[in-house]
Amino acid sequence: MHKGAQYLDSEKRKDLAIELIQQKQTVTAIAENYDVSRKFSYSQKEKALAAINDEFRKVPDNKVLFYLPVTKGWLFQFILVLIFYCHSSIRGVIKASKALLDTDLSAGTIHNVVYEATPIAQSINEKQDLSAIKAASIDEVFHHNNPVLTGVDNVSTYCFLLAMENHRDGDTWAIHLLDLQKQGLNPDCFIVDDGSGLNDGLDFVFKNTSRYGDHFHGIKKFNDTKQYFRNRYKSAVSETKNISARMEKAIDFIGIRKLARKKLFTRRCLKRCLH
Repeated sequence: MHKGAQYLDSEKRKDLAIELIQQKQTVTAIAENYDVSRKFSYSQKEKALAAINDEFRKVPDNKVLFYLPVTKGWLFQFILVLIFYCHSSIRGVIKASKALLDTDLSAGTIHNVVYEATPIAQSINEKQDLSAIKAASIDEVFHHNNPVLTGVDNVSTYCFLLAMENHRDGDTWAIHLLDLQKQGLNPDCFIVDDGSGLNDGLDFVFKNTSRYGDHFHGIKKFNDTKQYFRNRYKSAVSETKNISARMEKAIDFIGIRKLARKKLFTRRCLKRCLH
């Protein structure tokens, strides 16, 4: 009489089934090794094959995978996920709620949910350890003409600063930088523009930290210079054509000489633009 079946735990039963599927030994030999009957061995093999078939069986598209109890808290979480993870607009949240949940949400409700989550998120952000940031980009953006002080980790793109303020002077920047310093912010370098308030704040808090200019403002200056010379070139071409037309109509020799000198000047200007 075989007594091994009742003493086999789940791992041993799985090993038994695997050996039977691999067929490296006879069923009788495997059963004797585990001190179980052939009938029990076959039953374990069938269970393993059934589990494998279930795993790889194609699930019909209309099969119900799970039922989701939608509570008020879950609905608020749904709103926050769409806003922060999917970067959805308020109108997008309204349409998604109607399409997926057949639920009407007002813009005011969505605003209130986000507004109420703000202090909780702020409390979590204030506990973040910023010591791992080695290169930080800080700048100012504007929302309804109000400055928003921003800071981003260049490697992870984690936004460690996003604060709307009434001013963007050195004192305002210094206050936020001091708070960030308490959270461990001490990067090897900052990527900044030439904003006076931003740099004044850095002079006060991170005076000895290296600073590098951002690409955007450097490229913008080149583009502005290119546009300037392009406009000069077009103006010189137009003026040259205009003078040439006037010279053809000129009769007075003195007037022709004056126009010729002016035309020569514009051609020189055009030549400088091309170089």
